[in-house]
Amino acid sequence: MKRFSNFTFIFICLMTVLVTCQVTIAGNKFPLVSEVDISSSWKENGDFANIKMPHSIKFSQKNIQEIVKRGDEITIQLGYEGELHTVFNGYVATVKPETPIEILCEDGIFKLKQAKVANRFFDNANLREVIQHIAPDYYVEKNVRDVKIGDFMIKDATAAKVLQVIREEFGLPSFFRDGVLYSGASYFGEGTRHDFSTDKTIRETGLQYSTGEAKLLVKCVGILANGSKVSAEHGDSGGEVRTFLYNNINSKAELLKLAKERHSNIRLDGYSGNFMGWGEPRALHGDVAVLNDVAFNGERTGSYMIDGLKIRFSTTLGYQRTYTLGAKTT
Repeated sequence: MKRFSNFTFIFICLMTVLVTCQVTIAGNKFPLVSEVDISSSWKENGDFANIKMPHSIKFSQKNIQEIVKRGDEITIQLGYEGELHTVFNGYVATVKPETPIEILCEDGIFKLKQAKVANRFFDNANLREVIQHIAPDYYVEKNVRDVKIGDFMIKDATAAKVLQVIREEFGLPSFFRDGVLYSGASYFGEGTRHDFSTDKTIRETGLQYSTGEAKLLVKCVGILANGSKVSAEHGDSGGEVRTFLYNNINSKAELLKLAKERHSNIRLDGYSGNFMGWGEPRALHGDVAVLNDVAFNGERTGSYMIDGLKIRFSTTLGYQRTYTLGAKTT
């Protein structure tokens, strides 16, 4: 039985464009949302959402914090002219009875934070067998990189903690998309390309342009044949850090050579930073942003991986998507 009646909150933005926000919690559509903030990036193990609504709202004479419970499933949809698109799926993590009321949400990482993992030692482990052990309900083989991570011990840890250790020790990120766990790479497959132009689809920009003098530190982790690991780094301390994992390494000297080669081949010219767009196009991290700065007559047009985004909806600012750029691509 539904807890309260269905309701979709719609308001008029920019005079003629209808911006629609619909929040569904435990199968019930939620009314009167004031703000929604969502962050999504492969640099974090999960996506996170923060919803705000007026403290005075009651349902069946009950306060929101009496109705919405930790662990409830939640879906957030946004769109224009009533055409809704899902921008977040996850679970309620916290309800803050403040003014306004805040509902903090997490995607599948919420479940993995609760999931205690059986202790186990892996002899020269493959990442796939580790992920299958800690998160069997989310495991899809093709979405986990086939790579060795050496001898690996799990003891008194949650699945989320194991993912964090793998990220920090081996530079292998994990993230959720559409309820599926991806692990071992920043990008999977070819991302969708989206055109952004400073005279049309870019509202504000915090981008900076470099001709290639930016600092860079390359860190490499190597797995030896016996399952042990070595590390090497090359570049500028305090610069942007790129981490790479190599299997079947014979020595630290070999790994250092690879680090130097990586450093010389990485291009740091072009744009970095972030920019704000409208609700369309709906790019995701792992997609490609094709940037055209019309002030330079196409001379600085280039393609960049999208490393993260922040989505914001509010009754005063409308619908915004802010993108953080990653590596330059072709």
